[in-house]
Amino acid sequence: YSKNSKRSTYDNHIHTYTNRVIGTKFKTRAVIIDYSGSDLSNPLTFLNALISATTIEAGCEDGEIGGLILYNTSKLIIFDNVEGGVGFVDILSKKWQLVIERAKKLCNQGCCNDGCVRCIGSFRRQRDLDHLRKKEILPLLSSIVIGSFRISFILEILSLEVTKS
Repeated sequence: YSKNSKRSTYDNHIHTYTNRVIGTKFKTRAVIIDYSGSDLSNPLTFLNALISATTIEAGCEDGEIGGLILYNTSKLIIFDNVEGGVGFVDILSKKWQLVIERAKKLCNQGCCNDGCVRCIGSFRRQRDLDHLRKKEILPLLSSIVIGSFRISFILEILSLEVTKS
């Protein structure tokens, strides 16, 4: 925009459609987790607990593992949030029981009632914090630990479109 221009300042702004998403597309490693058959009412809390526990077990940094819920299904996708996939999510298939036990420990921490950045929340996933209910997933985590409920998962290399905001 220039003072001498006859265009308005509005004309210099980038116009975007409200139904468009700007993001980055890259190939990475991902695990698809099918929790059908469970009575899970809050998949967002389960997703956050798994991401936090996997982050600890893999020894990676906050944000290097991401995830999403496939709505209208009973599936979650947890993925390496690093181009090419470095194998952080492989921990889910190699150390599934340890990840679940870690998630249960995180949910049992007394730092909060529902979920915060000290337990299953994260600075990078702070939009989820108001929706977490860690006490609600404890029965599911316990049933997985004792083996009375099994979850199927598939390790795949996917091309994901990840939105960076």
